[in-house]
Amino acid sequence: MRWINDLILEDRLVASKGFVVVAFLRCQSLPCKHYTSEFFATAEALKGEAEFFALEATENPVITEACEVDVFPTTVVFRNRDEIKRYEGPYAREAMKKRLAGLMAEEKKKGA
Repeated sequence: MRWINDLILEDRLVASKGFVVVAFLRCQSLPCKHYTSEFFATAEALKGEAEFFALEATENPVITEACEVDVFPTTVVFRNRDEIKRYEGPYAREAMKKRLAGLMAEEKKKGA
């Protein structure tokens, strides 16, 4: 899990053959401050299942607007460059882990 900017995100979406999970955060907001540690823990728990990135939305307004993110935090899941799911608001690590693991298992079954 690492912090990225809009250029790195675009590169990772093009290069990735699997799942990319991005947390759009505004680090000055209390919900985002709380969620950041939960997201990092989720990324560690699901290491190897997806690439995990955090993006500071106020420093990357173009990609934030392009992804139509207007609630913070928002976690967006991509596969093969396409958005497949988004989760708005903060989640506890176990709740997010359960959602992401279920989503990835379902997507793998589809073979999409």
